[in-house]
Amino acid sequence: MKGENLFCTDGYMQTAVATYSKKQWTIFGVTHGEYQPEYTKVLFNMTFDDIEPFNSFSGVSYVAVKKDNLWGLIRFRQDPEGNEYYKKALGNEPIDKEALDIGGREIKLIEDMKYPDINYFKEKYHLDDKPYLHDKPDEKQIELREWSDRLIEYTKDALSNLEFGCTPEGQVRMKRNDGSFGFIPLADAFNNKYNVHHDEDGYIDHYNNVSELIDDGWVLD
Repeated sequence: MKGENLFCTDGYMQTAVATYSKKQWTIFGVTHGEYQPEYTKVLFNMTFDDIEPFNSFSGVSYVAVKKDNLWGLIRFRQDPEGNEYYKKALGNEPIDKEALDIGGREIKLIEDMKYPDINYFKEKYHLDDKPYLHDKPDEKQIELREWSDRLIEYTKDALSNLEFGCTPEGQVRMKRNDGSFGFIPLADAFNNKYNVHHDEDGYIDHYNNVSELIDDGWVLD
């Protein structure tokens, strides 16, 4: 399962996470977790056929969303209260306090899905004129390792039966057949939530079950 981190201040403080499954994108906002924030709230109660993020560190970001061949636009804005830096990018429109998430980010669908061309948004909001960071995973071809049946079965049994080790920081360490490494937060692993955080860039892969995780190349390290 592939996904996108969506943010408006820095790449390690996600405002939302978009996941792609069964040819549909679902965007999850932050909710309160027992040990840490969790991405479990489906934003706008719908899925999308396609998305194009325009992430930035300025305090304001956008993600274009497509449904039934028409585009709309979601905006993320950091509430500048207590941090004057973000006021520079917000403009004169007041922050909608009722639209704030638990991290103080305003999340709004500011353009309904009625536009056939995404370039309308790029021109209206000058998206191509700003230093936005398109946070897409690297799609280059990599020679994949082949895990032994024994390691695959061990991973499946250990995660399913909650019989795994973890680091002092509360990380269940994982490795992937493309040579990368990551971890599942201990709280997630105990709750059968298979969210693998990449060591290199903080990117998060979301899986519905152990089989999906293994099929995508991850095993216990």
